[in-house]
Amino acid sequence: MKTEASGRREFIFRAAAVGTALSVPLGVDAAYSQGTVRKSGGHAVMVLASLRELKRYRGELAEGQLITAQGSLFEWRGGSLAALGPVSVEAFGARGDGNTDDTRAILEAVEVANTHYKSVYFPAGHYLCTERIAVRSGAFGDGAEHTLIRARNRGRQDYNFFHITGSGVYEGFTVDGAVSRDPGRWTIDNYDAFTGWNAIGISADDVVIRNCVARNSWNANLRCELANRVTIDNVEAIRSRGEMGDGFYIQRSHHVKLTNCRASDHTRIGFVCEGGASGDGFDEIADHVSFIGCQAHYGHDQGVNNGGREFNTGFWFENASQVTCSNCTALDQEEAGFICVGSSRVLSEDVGRATVQFTFTDCYARNTSRGFQGSGLEPEALGHVSFTGCVSDGNDQGFVCQSINARLSNCSYYHVGGGSQSRAVSTGREAVVAIDHFYECWQDRPAAVHDPEQDPGSVSTFSSESPRSVTVRHYRTQDGSPAVIKYRVPGENTIQLSIDDTLFSSPRLMAHCTLSNARLSGAGRILSIRAHDSEFVDLRGEINEIVVNNCRFSRTDDASPLLMIHSRHDSAEPCFFMTNCRFIGDLEQGAEFIRVDSGAEVADIPRAHDIYLTGCLFYNTGSETDRVGVELTRAPESSKVLVAGGWKSPSIRTLTGCSEQLVGAMHELA
Repeated sequence: MKTEASGRREFIFRAAAVGTALSVPLGVDAAYSQGTVRKSGGHAVMVLASLRELKRYRGELAEGQLITAQGSLFEWRGGSLAALGPVSVEAFGARGDGNTDDTRAILEAVEVANTHYKSVYFPAGHYLCTERIAVRSGAFGDGAEHTLIRARNRGRQDYNFFHITGSGVYEGFTVDGAVSRDPGRWTIDNYDAFTGWNAIGISADDVVIRNCVARNSWNANLRCELANRVTIDNVEAIRSRGEMGDGFYIQRSHHVKLTNCRASDHTRIGFVCEGGASGDGFDEIADHVSFIGCQAHYGHDQGVNNGGREFNTGFWFENASQVTCSNCTALDQEEAGFICVGSSRVLSEDVGRATVQFTFTDCYARNTSRGFQGSGLEPEALGHVSFTGCVSDGNDQGFVCQSINARLSNCSYYHVGGGSQSRAVSTGREAVVAIDHFYECWQDRPAAVHDPEQDPGSVSTFSSESPRSVTVRHYRTQDGSPAVIKYRVPGENTIQLSIDDTLFSSPRLMAHCTLSNARLSGAGRILSIRAHDSEFVDLRGEINEIVVNNCRFSRTDDASPLLMIHSRHDSAEPCFFMTNCRFIGDLEQGAEFIRVDSGAEVADIPRAHDIYLTGCLFYNTGSETDRVGVELTRAPESSKVLVAGGWKSPSIRTLTGCSEQLVGAMHELA
């Protein structure tokens, strides 16, 4: 024989088995007529159209009375309702007709659901609510296109209209923050004067939100703060306003994953991930946050355009670590597509200098000022960023690296038209940058690229900020023309530059250059060169030091030397060494193979013009000539060409301008 308790448990089990929304068994015993009491398995069930009708029965309700309204099942327990399954807002009288204020019904439903750790159900409809909705055990609707929960604008700026404060699954609805209208013309007085709510806030652990829309918000459409283990899947953020008008804002949160999310029509940033300081001074970074297949589109009217401080970008990561971006897209942003910042003075020294790591894989930026930027604020605490398979399309600057360890692999830069700051890769401010297998395509390369006094180029720097070191390997251009690598370094700063398997030219290269299997076609002022297995075409300019091994020198016109050195070397130490190098050209029709000149300030310094040649070949393709192979124009009596082995064509009668300059002997080719 069944007891009362066991019979009730069996009934609840049967009810729950029917489905998430329907909590009463199907059949003749489940008729929905107002005030009807039906029997199921010998137990009375009160069936109501709305729980507001319950007050007429309060004096008659027995402990354990089962009650159902609009598909939700409750038990009368201790003088109040206890939810036995999902709680529908319609059970408390919400109309969802787009005109009725459903605030009271929604808050009553949420209170009961929260008390008993049940999810809240919003059936298809348009619900208006004036107050914050704080849900802590999950919520669901009938799809973002069918269920709309809209705030009422109270003429002020409010946070977190739909506030997720507890773990659970939240899916299938749209939340509207009712932000005020856009101005006819944006000005300093109105760009941040919007009122309304930010649509969705998350301040809880173990949350899943999916298949939702957050729209029309003051501030961010979705804010996730001080949360852990959060999954945000297929959520769309539309129209966020104010100087902090973000699509998605992740702050001081950990282990957050965003997949297939979209942010559009924002006045600051599409996706933000950052740390920060709380009101009581507690510092915390955000970490282990991933963005997969996300898209930011149409950022506009950024704060800095109207007297504010904030910029408009697709993705911005700051004071964060272990942040990854994969297959993400940033389109039509005013300032940048993707920006990551290693540390900030906002945080304390220990937190601000924490090791940071950002990873971008197969990401795409189009139609903005800068495609990708990795930077930090303190050169003593460089973070790390890697760009793999990323594409900058139609942006003035492709990849910007400052105060950070950056690695670019298999990335591309496409540029159409001019641009006073056009650079495929821009490096500066103590950065350490490695570029490997890079592809560049220019349409109408601007003249400034070839100007030694301007910054634009393939790989370049800011005129007032220099990196520590830059490595370039396997750099290619669409038409096979040389990449333009250019560094204008201020003061006494120096750069360590390594170039491998790359054809390039350089109108100005104030760097210590190490070349391997590279080809330099056209050069201006160069600090120093160390090269192996490389080729030089039209190498002429100011050079402090050159140490080359197994290299080839040639020229595109016979009027210029194969190698012209305007020495700036101001030390008595030897500085020009060439081993196993080849100098090939028509000496009779053109200038000498090597010419060394200098300014008057170093003319009298011993060895400032000396050249050391070991095993080198001087090959004249023209007729026999009295033109010299090597011309030392400054202090010719004291300057030397020191030879250890090597060969010259018989058609070259004399290697140097005067016999006193040549030290050692060179063999003639048979």
